[in-house]
Amino acid sequence: PPAWARLARDDLTSYTLVDPIPSRFSIGDQARCACGGAPKPSAPVEEKACLVFTTSRAFRARIEVRRCGSCRRCCGPDLREFGLFNYNNFRLYSHELLNSFTSCMANFEAPFHGFRKHISHSYAEHQSPVPFVSDTTWRAVWFSFLRIQQLINSFACSKCGDCPEVLIFDGVTAGFAVEHCTGTLRPPTAREAADGPVRANVR
Repeated sequence: PPAWARLARDDLTSYTLVDPIPSRFSIGDQARCACGGAPKPSAPVEEKACLVFTTSRAFRARIEVRRCGSCRRCCGPDLREFGLFNYNNFRLYSHELLNSFTSCMANFEAPFHGFRKHISHSYAEHQSPVPFVSDTTWRAVWFSFLRIQQLINSFACSKCGDCPEVLIFDGVTAGFAVEHCTGTLRPPTAREAADGPVRANVR
């Protein structure tokens, strides 16, 4: 997660966007496919066109890929060392762009559509050679980025520990579409065990 969203004890690495952004990205030794597979050993390195999306404009670049050994798609480089999220070997998104939406959503509940329009206006202002993506694509990209974040469960009270007797939840950051809800999602009032405490006047 972004540096501003961490606690002092969280030991994680941030990757800032490199400047200038390279015009060509090598495949490296850690290439992986979206399916999780590694490159086919006999597959040659191919070079393809790609787009790099930042907060102000998009850039055209080239990326090296190799055929996956497990499926029909291609394996590509991770690119986090450049401050980039490789979504599909064609569209690459800067961490600063993705973290910017996270910040806007957390601080003033910016919706996906509103943020996308804001970035689209920025692209027009900076005369980006490539327009920003659609609402549907932007949602898919952000949730994909969220899935690979190292979220550490370090929200413990310094006095009460991991399981305080009383929890107070204030505010709602975002409402998620049903396809983004997982089986582990629970409301803060859910009781996991049948023998949990019963408190009067609590629904």
